[in-house]
Amino acid sequence: MPQPRVSVVIPAYNVAGYIAEAIDSVLAQTFQDFEIIVVNDGSPDTDALDAALAPYRTRVSCIRKTNGGPSSARNARIAAAHSGLIALLDGDDAWEPEYLASQLAFLTRNSNAAAVFPDAVYIGDTPLAGKRISDVVPFERGRLTIEALLSGRSNRVYSCLARRGPLESIQGFDESPALRGIEDWDCYLRLLLRGDTILFNNVPLLRYRRRSGSLSSDQIFMRRAGLQALAKLETLIPPGSHLLPLAANLRRDWRAGIERELGRKALAEGRWDQARSHWQEHQKIRPDPRIALSLLVGNISPALLAAFMRRTGRL
Repeated sequence: MPQPRVSVVIPAYNVAGYIAEAIDSVLAQTFQDFEIIVVNDGSPDTDALDAALAPYRTRVSCIRKTNGGPSSARNARIAAAHSGLIALLDGDDAWEPEYLASQLAFLTRNSNAAAVFPDAVYIGDTPLAGKRISDVVPFERGRLTIEALLSGRSNRVYSCLARRGPLESIQGFDESPALRGIEDWDCYLRLLLRGDTILFNNVPLLRYRRRSGSLSSDQIFMRRAGLQALAKLETLIPPGSHLLPLAANLRRDWRAGIERELGRKALAEGRWDQARSHWQEHQKIRPDPRIALSLLVGNISPALLAAFMRRTGRL
């Protein structure tokens, strides 16, 4: 068989109900020179997943492995790919028909770029469904930079079309359990630190699913993983670099964010003393007048504060 132009690699873990939509979106591409590799990462819904994949056996290569997390699944599928271009698609997301054609044209025009990622539209279990992600979260247009990722000017990088060589040069995605949920961010930071170029394609080519119970929906988990990624990054940044203060500032933001979310969780569960303790710690790290007001009201009436926050959607 001739070598495909693009290898589409899809990790599968508890996505049996969505995998057909993902595969169908690949098969519907206007650009058709690709292979599809699905990696069953020790998924507990393997029987349902096998049933969902059965109609696609002639078009899809399947790899089954013990569970190792998203990074392990991505690295396994990259190793099995036959192309020098890797298109990353999560098993619960889907592409628009022009994804591959548009992304490939972008990389062709920018031969020095290691990867390009598109804009996306939210779908699924979220009030943001139908909105473009670039209208909701920060994005730096054009070329992604380390400064943008560390300063919060860009904080979503997903479903890239990437050249295999640069990914292999950094040993792919970090498989450490401590980085689960933040592995994309970590990978692209390391590419940028190596001097590679990552570009943003402003066209909304991805349907990005939000669903309750996913790693990305747990802000405490994600920020804790982010702190681990930052600690690793700081060992790679040269001493005296302007990037170190940016990393330190982001670390303070994420530590404060963890305390804020833990305080909200404690208040929702009726544990005001713990909520107050977390919010007081937040104020030591990153003073915020909204948290100060919450502390003031909570000290008077925790029940009143909880009722107000529930009405405003903050609990």
